[in-house]
Amino acid sequence: MKIAILTLPLHVNYGGNVQNFALQQTLLKLGHDVVTINCQEAKIGTLRYGLSTAKRLFQQPKSSRRLLFTKKEKEIISLNHKRFICDYIKLTEPVDFTELSLFFKKNKFDAVFVGSDQVWRPKYTPCIESYFLSFIQDNTAIKKISYAASFGSDKWEYNSQQHSICKSLIEKFDALSVRESLGADMCKEYFSVNAQHVLDPTMLLTKEEYIEIFKSENLPNHKGKLFNYTLDVDEAKNKLIRNISSHVHKDFFTTYPEKTQKKTLFIHDIKTYQYPSVPAWLKSFFDADFIITDSFHGTVFSIIFNKPFIALSNKERGAARFISLLNMFGLESRLVTDVDKFDKNIIDDNIDYVEVNKRLEQYRIMSLDFISNALS
Repeated sequence: MKIAILTLPLHVNYGGNVQNFALQQTLLKLGHDVVTINCQEAKIGTLRYGLSTAKRLFQQPKSSRRLLFTKKEKEIISLNHKRFICDYIKLTEPVDFTELSLFFKKNKFDAVFVGSDQVWRPKYTPCIESYFLSFIQDNTAIKKISYAASFGSDKWEYNSQQHSICKSLIEKFDALSVRESLGADMCKEYFSVNAQHVLDPTMLLTKEEYIEIFKSENLPNHKGKLFNYTLDVDEAKNKLIRNISSHVHKDFFTTYPEKTQKKTLFIHDIKTYQYPSVPAWLKSFFDADFIITDSFHGTVFSIIFNKPFIALSNKERGAARFISLLNMFGLESRLVTDVDKFDKNIIDDNIDYVEVNKRLEQYRIMSLDFISNALS
């Protein structure tokens, strides 16, 4: 079958890019012709862009205001991610959200997958109705499928208009699946539809398949160290990382830019803002003896690579995602909701990865069955 994937626009997001790669690989292995829609927001004029940017900046508190990167700076910062996308993900030509209807008519896809990641979270999604396939006419034969779509939060974030429109659209899907158990509950409560709880696409692939990506690369060796992969850094987290490093007697390392926020008009050290490569990111999980992360996909890959870890709850980005994931594998105790009340005994508790891997294989079979049945 000729299949399109509609996910969030790919950029400097390790989890977002790798989950799309994994879903493509899964569908390719099932014998399908698959491509990801390279969605872009409609271009706006320079003046309008400048005014909207200034408005957003001045709506922020002075203490949190950050300058925007120039187009050239963005290209350098995202270079390694673009290489991964170019090498490992099949994309269409860029398509504006406003052009999706015409694009689908022209390309005659047999099926479209919406997902994964937080495609159903309005604050993260440029055109929420598009992720419920508003651009596909009712009389077309194309199969509409969601795979591991996520609302990203335990709070209902749709306004009344979005709710009404998306409810009527989701009823037209042929098969529905979500990434979190809470997502299935939300589908039932707010949309009156049933959705199956499935694995994040990254977990459909094996550890060995990810090793293939980095094994021939010339990358730093971090064997035996503690991997610090935290997205939202603060002093409390830094103190916790230092304490754990001391407790386990291991140096820590990170695979993240030295700087992520622009604070001066001119940047003289642009490479300190550059994101390391996706293979380097994957190898960090492979190398590490222990992992500390506040990232959903950081937690996912800790499990895939069978590493001891703790996950720091990230309420702003969505704590429900962590709870659902860890519950699937009986790893609820690995979640730290308050770094100031952290219990060091968690570090010394061994994870039963024999049981975890058994569950992972069962969920993998169930998730692959969902895909096969949805396409049959």
